Amino acid sequence: MRLAVLRGPAFVVLGVFVGASVGAVVQPAVGDRYRAEAVVAIPSSPASGPGFRESPWQTFAAAVRLPVVLGAAKQDIASPDGVTTLAKRVSVVGDPRSSLVRVRARGVSQAQADRLADADARFAGEAATKAAAQSQVPASANISFDFESSREGWGATRSIFNLPPRSVRLQRGAARSGQQSLRAECPQSESGCGPTVALDAAFNVGAVYTATAYVRTLGGRFSRLRLVLGANPADVATSRAVVVSRRWRRLEVRWTPQTAGFRAELGVQTVGAGATFGVDAVDLFDSSSPSGRSSRQRDTAANPVSRPVLADRYAILSPAQAVNALDLSTARATLLGAGFGLTVALGSLLAAHLARRRHREP
Repeated sequence: MRLAVLRGPAFVVLGVFVGASVGAVVQPAVGDRYRAEAVVAIPSSPASGPGFRESPWQTFAAAVRLPVVLGAAKQDIASPDGVTTLAKRVSVVGDPRSSLVRVRARGVSQAQADRLADADARFAGEAATKAAAQSQVPASANISFDFESSREGWGATRSIFNLPPRSVRLQRGAARSGQQSLRAECPQSESGCGPTVALDAAFNVGAVYTATAYVRTLGGRFSRLRLVLGANPADVATSRAVVVSRRWRRLEVRWTPQTAGFRAELGVQTVGAGATFGVDAVDLFDSSSPSGRSSRQRDTAANPVSRPVLADRYAILSPAQAVNALDLSTARATLLGAGFGLTVALGSLLAAHLARRRHREP
C-alpha cells in the first residue's frame, strides 16, 4: 500500500512528461524559428482616392504579400526560396487604426529574418505609395494588349474565374490590328473556359473600369463568348454573352470594385460550349475618369515596384530587429499532450484505487 502511494505522484509526472513529449513530436517547432520585425509609419492622412479613405494601414498590409513585392524582396536578398514560401514567412502586426505597422518575418537564421523583414517592408512601402499616388490620378489602370510580340501574360497564371484552355498561343495573320492575335482552344464540352490575364494595378472603390476586346471563332461553328473582369468571385462583372462568328466582334464589360485592391483578372469566357477562338486589341481603362480614354497607353506589366519610388508616405521608422516570438503551434500541441497525459495518469490511478477497494470488500 505504501509503495503504491509513493508511485502515484511519480506516475502522474511521468504521464504528463510522456504526453508533452508526444505533442512536441507531433507538432515540432518550425525550422525558420528566428523572428524579426521592422516598424513602418503609416501616412497621417489617407490617400484621397475613393476606397483608400478607409485605411492606409490596410493598403500597406495588402501590399506586404503581393507577389511582385515578394519577388522584389526575393531578388534583393538573393533568397533561394520561392515567392509562395516567402509569403508564409511574412505577416503584419498592429492595430489598423494606428499610425504604425510592424512587418514580421521568419528565417532559418537571424540575419535571414532581418533581411526579409527589411526588404519586404521597403518594397511594400513603395507599392503602397505608388498605389496611393495612382488613386489620385484619374486613369489609374490603363492597359492594352495587341499580342504583336508575345502573349503578354495571357494564360500565364491560374485563373480564379475560367477553366484553363487546352492551348493558348499566338496566331499570325488575319488579326484585328497588327500582324498577330491570341488563339485559345477550349474543349467543346467546357463552358466557362478561356484565357485570362492577371492585372497588377491600383483598382479603387467607386471607379468604373471598362474592358473591351475583339473576338472571333476559328472553327466552322458559331460560339457564345463574353468578357469577365474582377478581383474575386464575389467582386466580378461579366459582359453579355454574344454569338460570335468568323468576323471580329467587339465585347465590352464594366466593373466597379467593391473594395480597393492591387490585382484584378480579365478574361474571355465561353458560354454554353467550348470553342476555338481568337482574341485581339484588348483595352482596359478607367471610364469614370474624363481622361481615361485619352491617357490610355500600352502597359502589359503594371508592376507596383517596376521602378524605385521613395516611400515618403510609408516611412520605415525602425529597421528589422530580433524579436522573441514563441512558436504557438508547438506550445499548444505540447500543452494538449501534457493535459492528455495527466488525464490518462489520473484515470489509471483512479481505476487502480477502485480495483483495490473492490478487492478488499468481502
